[in-house]
Amino acid sequence: MKKLKVIVASILISTSLVGFSSVQAEAEKNNSTEMKIAVKNEITKPKYVFLFIGDGMGMPQRSLTEYYKNAVIGDKNILSMHTLPVAADISTHSSNTLITDSGAAATSLSSGYKTYNGAIGMEDDKTIKPTIIEALEKEGFQTGLITSTRMTHATPASFASHEDSRSKANEIAKDYFESGVDFFAGGGYRHFVGKENDMGLKSKREDSGLIESFQDKGYTVFLSEKDTNKFLSKDITKDEKVLGLFSYSHIPYVIDRDEKAKEGKEYPSLDQMTGKGIEFLYNKGKDSGFFLMVEGGRIDHAAHANDALGVIEETLELDKAIDEALAFYEKHPNETLILVTADHETGGLTLGGRLGDYDNEGKTTQEYKLHLDKLVGNHSIEDVAQTKFAEEFNKDREAFLNYISNDFGLGELSEKELEILNKAMDDESDDNPNNDVGYYYTKTGLAIGEIVALRGNIGWTTEIHTGVRIPLSAVGAGAQYFNGYYDNAQVPIKLANLLGVKDKLAYTHDDSNDEYEGGANHSHEYHKHTDENEFRTE
Repeated sequence: MKKLKVIVASILISTSLVGFSSVQAEAEKNNSTEMKIAVKNEITKPKYVFLFIGDGMGMPQRSLTEYYKNAVIGDKNILSMHTLPVAADISTHSSNTLITDSGAAATSLSSGYKTYNGAIGMEDDKTIKPTIIEALEKEGFQTGLITSTRMTHATPASFASHEDSRSKANEIAKDYFESGVDFFAGGGYRHFVGKENDMGLKSKREDSGLIESFQDKGYTVFLSEKDTNKFLSKDITKDEKVLGLFSYSHIPYVIDRDEKAKEGKEYPSLDQMTGKGIEFLYNKGKDSGFFLMVEGGRIDHAAHANDALGVIEETLELDKAIDEALAFYEKHPNETLILVTADHETGGLTLGGRLGDYDNEGKTTQEYKLHLDKLVGNHSIEDVAQTKFAEEFNKDREAFLNYISNDFGLGELSEKELEILNKAMDDESDDNPNNDVGYYYTKTGLAIGEIVALRGNIGWTTEIHTGVRIPLSAVGAGAQYFNGYYDNAQVPIKLANLLGVKDKLAYTHDDSNDEYEGGANHSHEYHKHTDENEFRTE
């Protein structure tokens, strides 16, 4: 694809890798030579709309990925998402806490209403609220949902489902059947296939499942990694609708897929699914228009596990998916709108160490440098590494330490690093009553993330979500309408106003004034509910 180039402002950073400042400066220069994307004064109505959501992707995740791309990979270009000329800074709180979960955040992004953590497409009082996808379908738009997580996960679910709890995955799958969405691609077939099925696939259902019902409704179905090549090679433009579910749960992390391929398991990448989605939706919606939501969902999972390299790899894959949309935009610049944002930030990522930290050579990290080349790992921390100590090695310390040094790729461990790992293994022992971290994390898994962070001189403040504001970037028809400082609930309202469907999104107001019911009113009461759902695992 021809690389889009824009004039970008200089990035002022006080942290640097040796030689990094010049690398970043060259990256900016490479993207500053020619203005290819212009922000028009007049607001035009788009026909083809892309909404990219990096789950858990705050500005630190975007920055870290770009710096790594420039300094370690050697690609001198900035991230494609950073070439989009319109920028906004948006808040993410839910109705009952300043720290949102993905269900509440995605409900705001899809419907314009604030709700409690854990809700899917419902307001506080559990009133069903129409989503931007449902509003556009009434106007004849083709619609699609793509994710690297399981399809019934909170973010995609909030665009085409209505449930009082994100945990109702089987019910969300049924809602999809009734949603009218034309194109689905992601993971999580376990909530769609029946308990007994011809393919012998594992299921989370107790009934006969939904696959035959989807097929009867005109969907061409692709199930499990065994259908990946068929999905990628087939001309799906002739199909009426598409349902692609390529994994039992989430699609494996980018960093784990080479190992999966050696096992004969091939999974489509996020950019491949996006390319196929564009191919299908444009063929069907060339005249009527289309809306496509694409989620880079495993950015969040990696950040939960404090897995720096996992975050980088997943964010790079999302950026490649954005490239697919930008290639389409170049062919249809006056009719296409691309939005890139997040539901929240995860992990409290910081680019810089803390006082008293030491790297694996015993040197203090109290310096204004990032050691990005030391952010290593051959596997994901969450899906692979964190289970090794207790499960595969049966708490054999020598075997686990050998794995961390060799198979995982950390190499020689320092005295400080051994201290961190030994303490984690002590804490994870059977005779320790406080060995449970919470969610599905292990002490040894988080210790690996801590060691990698110390080596790179970065930091994590938490293993859950944070309440910081997150960026939004935009380009194309009507993009300037999304500039500014506002709440995430205004995103679908702006879209609805721009696309002429505000009456179908249960709003009749103009979003220039945020004093409206359920919207981005900053006087909104944060704690209308108890906090029992405040911290819900992804």
